[in-house]
Amino acid sequence: MIKKLERLLFEKTEGSQSDILYTQWIYDKRLVPKALSLISSIFPHYSMHDQSHSETIINNIVRLVGVDTIEQFTAIDIWFLLTSAYYHDIGMAIDAEKLEKALKSEAFINHIIDIKNDNTHYLNIYASHFHKEGKQLVLENRDFSIEVYDSVKFLLADYFRKYHAKRSEEIIIDPMKEISLNSPRGIIPQRIIKILGEICSVHTEDFEKVMKLPIKEVGIDTYDAHPRYIACLLRLGDLLDLDNNRFSDVFLRTVKTIPYDSLLHRDKHFSIIHFSVDQKEIDITAKCISYDVATITQHWFSYIRKEVVNQMLNWNNIVPNLNYGYLPTIKNLKVELEEWEYINDKEKPVFNVDTEKALELLKGTGLYSHSGQSIRELLQNSVDASLIRLWLEHHTDEQAKDLTPNNPIFQEWCKEYPITIKLDTISDITTEEDNPKWKITIEDLGIGISLDDLKFISTTGSSSKNKKKKQIIEEMPEWLRPSGAFGIGFQSIFMLADVVSIKTKSLIEQTELMIELTNPESKRKGEILIKKLPPSYKTKPGTFLSFNTEYSKLDTNESSGKYYYRLGRRYMIEDVDPFNISKGSIEMKVIIKEIQDFAKQNYFHIRLIIDGKTVSEENKKDISFGFEYFNKEHNLHFNIVNSGKPNNPNEVYYKNQLINNSSNDLRFLGSQVNILKNDTSNIISINRNYILPSYVKDFDKERLECIFKIIPEYVKSNKLNDLQKQKVSMFIHFYWEEDFAKYFKKEEYQEWQNYQILINGKGKISLKEIFDKTENIIINLIDEDEANEANDIFYKLPTFEMEGSNLELTFESTDDIMAFILHIIKKNYPYIKEELDENNRSYIRRFIRSKTESQLFNQDAVIKYITGKFCDWFSPSLERYILPCDTKYIKLRLRQDLKISYFDKHYIREFISDHFPMMMSPYSLKSSSSGDQINDESDQIVKLIVEKSVTESLYDWTYKNRYNKDVTKEEIIEAYKQFTDFFDDKVLNLKYNE
Repeated sequence: MIKKLERLLFEKTEGSQSDILYTQWIYDKRLVPKALSLISSIFPHYSMHDQSHSETIINNIVRLVGVDTIEQFTAIDIWFLLTSAYYHDIGMAIDAEKLEKALKSEAFINHIIDIKNDNTHYLNIYASHFHKEGKQLVLENRDFSIEVYDSVKFLLADYFRKYHAKRSEEIIIDPMKEISLNSPRGIIPQRIIKILGEICSVHTEDFEKVMKLPIKEVGIDTYDAHPRYIACLLRLGDLLDLDNNRFSDVFLRTVKTIPYDSLLHRDKHFSIIHFSVDQKEIDITAKCISYDVATITQHWFSYIRKEVVNQMLNWNNIVPNLNYGYLPTIKNLKVELEEWEYINDKEKPVFNVDTEKALELLKGTGLYSHSGQSIRELLQNSVDASLIRLWLEHHTDEQAKDLTPNNPIFQEWCKEYPITIKLDTISDITTEEDNPKWKITIEDLGIGISLDDLKFISTTGSSSKNKKKKQIIEEMPEWLRPSGAFGIGFQSIFMLADVVSIKTKSLIEQTELMIELTNPESKRKGEILIKKLPPSYKTKPGTFLSFNTEYSKLDTNESSGKYYYRLGRRYMIEDVDPFNISKGSIEMKVIIKEIQDFAKQNYFHIRLIIDGKTVSEENKKDISFGFEYFNKEHNLHFNIVNSGKPNNPNEVYYKNQLINNSSNDLRFLGSQVNILKNDTSNIISINRNYILPSYVKDFDKERLECIFKIIPEYVKSNKLNDLQKQKVSMFIHFYWEEDFAKYFKKEEYQEWQNYQILINGKGKISLKEIFDKTENIIINLIDEDEANEANDIFYKLPTFEMEGSNLELTFESTDDIMAFILHIIKKNYPYIKEELDENNRSYIRRFIRSKTESQLFNQDAVIKYITGKFCDWFSPSLERYILPCDTKYIKLRLRQDLKISYFDKHYIREFISDHFPMMMSPYSLKSSSSGDQINDESDQIVKLIVEKSVTESLYDWTYKNRYNKDVTKEEIIEAYKQFTDFFDDKVLNLKYNE
C-alpha cells in the first residue's frame, strides 16, 4: 500500500509546486527508519516501533477508509498521512546527551522515587535498586550488575515514553538539533512542518486536544490540508496495530528480565485470534490465558471503542468531505478467558473499598473512640498544610539548611501560621426534646486545597498517592514533614456532620474554591459540589472549614457522665454542672479537652474561641515542649527524666501528640520522646493512639541509642545529686551495648557502686562492698502455692554469702534495684548451681563467681523439661525445648545472644531466665498414637511420649550457633551421644501422665 500512496502522491504533485512534498517524502522514507532503529536500544522490552509499525498503521488506515477514498485525498493529506506514520514515534529515539541530562534531572529522580514508593507499580522492583541522597540518585548496593543495568534502561524508557509524542514534534521541527537527523527543512514551509509536528504530538493526547487542530489549512499549490482528519486516522491506525509480530525475540534477549507489564502486552498481541477491519466493521476477538492479560486487552479494546465513538460523534467536524464516507462500526471487541471466570461481565474479580462501609467501620469498631478524635484529625490536616506552606516559603532561607525543632528561627516562623478553631452555639436547650447544636469552624493559613488535592481527599486511602504534594514533602527535613498518610482520617468528620463547607485558596495553583462535601451515608450519597471563585489577591492561601453538629443532652442520672477515656486513661471533664448546662454537653466538653490537649504540644499557635470568647491561645509567646535534645539520625526529639524517685515517667509522642506507650518503660531513668519520623503507616495505628507492635522493637533500640549519645552532655549540663548520678550509672551498666562505646567509656560511670542497701533492716552497705567480698549468691524461688499468695512474686530477696555470713537484703524499692542487682550478678557470677531446698519443693539457684567442675543443674529438673512434666496443669504446646547445659556437655553450649523463636527455655523465673548456659534438647515430645485422652477437672490433656530426635540438621544448627567456636562438629556429635546415653533410659517411652 505504501507504493500505491507514493504513486498517488507523485501523480498529484507532478509538474506543480507541491512536487516538493514527493521529494521530501522519498528522502524521509529512507532516512527516518534508520532513526527508528535506535528505539530498541532504550525500549527493547516494548513492542517494535520501527518501519514495519509505520507501514502497518498506513495499511490499517487504508482498510478503514477504503482505496477509493484515499484516491480523493489531496496531495498534502497523502504526504501528512505517510510522513506522520513514520515520524509519530520518533520521539522514542533518545540520544546520549538527552539520556545523560535525564539521569541528572530532578524530574527523573523524582520519577524513580515515585515508582519506588508505589509497591503496585510494575517497575517497583527495578526502582528499588536506587535511593535519593540530597539531589542525587545513588545505588542501594554498591555492586553493579546486569539487573542494575536493565533497571536503568527500563526506568529511562518509562520516563521518556510519557513525553515521546511531544518529543516527536520537537524532532520534526528541528531534527538536526534534537537527534542529528539530516532531514532538510528548507523546502517545505515551516508552517506545514509545525502542523505535521502537531499531528504527531496529539496521537497520545486526550481527544479534546485533537479537536483543537485546524479542520482545514491552506496547503501547497491549490491543495488544502486537513490536519484534524489525518490526526484522527493516525490514532486509529496506531491503536489497531494488534498482530503478534509487534515484539522481537531478538530484542527481548538483550535484557535479563522482562518487566511484567511488557510481558502482558506481548501476550495481549499473541491472544488475538480473530482480526477483521474494513470500511464497514471492526471485529476483533482475543483469547487470553490469564486475568491480567485479559484485563490489559480489555483496556486496549476500550481505547479503540472510545476513540471510534469520539470520532463518530464529531465526524462532521473532522471529515473534509462527507463523500469520504463514515467510520466503520464496531461489531465485536471481545475478550475470551481460558479456564477462568468473571463475576461481572468484563471485570476481573477484585476487592473494592466501599466508602459507606469504611465509614461504618470507623464507627462500629471504635477506631475513633469519641467525636473529639475526629476534630483532632481535622486539626492535624491544618497542621500538615501549615507545615508544607512554612517549608515552601522559608526553605530557601539561609537558616533552613540545618533546621531543627529547637531552632529559635523555626519557632519564629511557626508564629506566621496560626490556626483558629471556633465553637459557636446555634441553638440552646429549650425543651426536653432539643439537643444542643453547634457550628464548628477551623481556619488555617496552610497550603490550601487544589482541585487535584480534592481527587485524593474524595478517595478513601489515596492521599499518599498525591505525587505533587509528595515531591514537596520529600524535600522537607523528615522531622518537619506532615504526619497525614492514611486518607481515612478526614472522612471521620462524617461522624459529626452530614455536610461540610470548605472555602480554600491553593498556594501553589492560586485557585480559589468553594467546596461542599456530603456524608456518603446521607441521602446525597457523598456527592461533592465544587465552585470556582473569582481570584483575588486579597485572599490569603489557606482553608476555612465549617460544619454544624449536635450532641445529645447530658444525662444527669449517668454516674460516669463526667468521664471520658483516651489512651487507656480515664479523664474527668471539669466545669460540668448537669443542672446548668444550657450551652453544652459532655461530648462538647470532650471536644474542648481534645482541642486543648492537641494545642499544647503543637508547633503552631492554636486559638480556641467559644461563642466569640477566646478560651485559650496555646503557644502564644513561645514554643517549648520540654524536649531538650534532638537526634537527627533517628528523628527523635526527647528529654531525660531523672527525678531520683522510684518511678520516672516514660511518655511517647508522635509528631507532638501523646500516644500510648506500648514500648518498654526504661528503668532508672525516664524519658519523654517525640517521634518525628515520617513513616506514619509503619509507626502508629490509624487512629494515632498507639505505636504499632512492629515498630516497638526498633523504637526501643533507637531511644536507647539517642539517650546514650547525649549522656556525657546531659551529666555535664545538669546539676545532679548523688542519687541521680547513681541512677545514670545504673542505667548505663544495665542497658550497655558494645556499640555505645563510641560515645563514652562505661568505666567512667561507676557511681552505682556507691548505692547503699539496707542489710537485715539494720545497717546500710554499698553495692561495691557486697560484690567485692561475696563469692556465692543464693536466690531461693518460692513454690507455686506461696507464689500465688504473694502476688506471683517468684523469688525471695537474694542471700549473699559474705565472709561466712549470710546477709539477706531489704530495699526501699525492690523493683529497679533488684533488676540491677541481678544484672550485676549475671555479669560477674557466670556459673549457676541448682539445688532443691530442704523440703524438696523449691529450687535454689546459687550464683558462683569461680568455675566449678561439679554438676551444676539438677537432673530431675532437666528430666521434667525433657518429658514435658515441668508443669502439671497444662499440656506443653511445643515439641522441643532448650535445656540448661551442664559442664559435662559443655561442647553443646549455644551462644548467649542467640535469639531463638519457636522454642521455650528451661524455666528459671524472673531476671535470670536468659543467663544460664543453653543447649538444644535432642528429644522431642509427640502425642501418643493411641489418641487416648485423660479427663482432668477442667481440661482434656493429651498423652505425650518422648522420642529421641537427633538429626543431621540438629548437628548442623548446633555447630552454626555454638558458644565456643573452637568446638568441631564431630565433638558436637559425640557430646549429643553422651547426653542421650545418659538420659535415654530415664525419659524414653514415658507418658505425660505417668
